Amino acid sequence: MDLHGEIPCYRVLSAAHPYSTDCMRLGWRTEVTGLFLPKIRMNCDVLHLTGEIPDDVVACAATVAEACREVGAKAIFWEPQAPSEHSERLLRHWREHFGLQIYSPKTFVGAVPVCTEPLVALPPAPFAVGITARTTITEIRGGHAVKRTANRGELEAILEKFHPEIAYSAELAADFFTLHTDDTTLFAVFDTEATLQKRIARAVAAGASAVFCNFCEKS
Repeated sequence: MDLHGEIPCYRVLSAAHPYSTDCMRLGWRTEVTGLFLPKIRMNCDVLHLTGEIPDDVVACAATVAEACREVGAKAIFWEPQAPSEHSERLLRHWREHFGLQIYSPKTFVGAVPVCTEPLVALPPAPFAVGITARTTITEIRGGHAVKRTANRGELEAILEKFHPEIAYSAELAADFFTLHTDDTTLFAVFDTEATLQKRIARAVAAGASAVFCNFCEKS
């Protein structure tokens, strides 16, 4: 976890990287009434809980709270598959009985909402902001443009081969370049650690109480 001013900034997870020193992903499957835990468990600040909401709210709340205790987590990033009649009761158990802070990209009474960019029509405080690193390439050929998501390896290969001139767009809050090759023009927009830090600073200025950020992976 990094601190930007007085607010925490957590490094969020991907399917390929289900745990870090900031967050660790847990999955709940009601058929077996249990948690899926990553093979490697380490101390972390936030548990990222996904899956269905079981009917036995008390048992679920206690099991997740025990997992938090074991790894030292003080908060839960809650991303259930679908709303449930048990949602508010589960959140109340986590807050009142176990003292856990709850963040969620979905709207639940008692959870701090996690908003995404652009930062417009923000809810009343407290709220958090979720930021995702971008790497997109638009291929323009014969008057047709196709935009797609690219991985960091592809982007770095293009940079190494063609050495295009990179500029920063304040409007996009991202780096970009335009590259002409044969009959194709490539327009790439991508984040770096520096552009993500600028987006985090913008979220802080908007009043966010926490930031969840998918930082660029090192190659």
